[in-house]
Order: sequence, then structure tokens, then C-alpha cells
Amino acid sequence: RALQDRVFLDIGCGLGDQVIAAAEAGARLAVGLDTVEVNLQVAAAHAATRGVTDRVRFTTDTIPTFGTDWADVALS
Repeated sequence: RALQDRVFLDIGCGLGDQVIAAAEAGARLAVGLDTVEVNLQVAAAHAATRGVTDRVRFTTDTIPTFGTDWADVALS
């Protein structure tokens, strides 16, 4: 319930497990940032398998790219 309709950010998301779980828990948007592109490819495939691709984004972009005050919950 804590993530319901919230924007979730995982910095250093790895294979995206927390990002996918946040989407499954009702996050409006769950974003995973990581520097390892192959991890993000695996994460995206897992998100597709779990049926949450409409609510997740995986990227190598840096945090300043997004500006400030856009995530409700951040995890690192």
C-alpha cells in the first residue's frame, strides 16, 4: 500500500528485482538506474515476463538527467 500510485526509484538496480516488485505492488512508475547495460536488458526481460513493462523503466541515465523532486520513494 505504501507504493500505491507512487513513483519509485532504485539507484543501482542490478537485475531490477526491487523495481519489478514495486510495480507489482502498485507503483505508478518504477525506475531502475544502473551502469551495467546487460543487467538492464535482463531486468527488462524479467519485467516483460511479469507483465509490468507499462510501469517500469530501466536506464543508464544519471540522476541529474531527471531533475529533482520527481520520485516519491528512492532506494539505493
